[in-house]
Amino acid sequence: MVLLSHFMRVSRVWGLAANLRVEKGKAFIDRHFGEPVTVEDVARYVNMRPESFIRAFRQEYNRTPHSCLMEKRINRAKNLLLLSAMSVKEVALSCGFRDSSHFCMMFRRAAGVSPGVFRRGGGS
Repeated sequence: MVLLSHFMRVSRVWGLAANLRVEKGKAFIDRHFGEPVTVEDVARYVNMRPESFIRAFRQEYNRTPHSCLMEKRINRAKNLLLLSAMSVKEVALSCGFRDSSHFCMMFRRAAGVSPGVFRRGGGS
């Protein structure tokens, strides 16, 4: 049993299976980033423990799944702020954030300015 478990850890087939699940998780993020999904939801979708999924995702993409999710949400928010008349709260909810205060905090962290300042042309 010990020998088999060691073989499974170093096996190319095991690595390939993990990579396929990570790719499936990335595709899930790409499709559902505008919904209030979490990294735990993605890990559950690909049948992995969250810690294992995060580790495998980082190994494959050199970043965390959370940073990928946030980048997609913030980029969509930037587009909506510039191209729509939606309120900040509406933008937050349509980008998968649970509330506008969390959205504003994450947006400021990523863009360096608040969503309102960004909308008025003060952002990058």
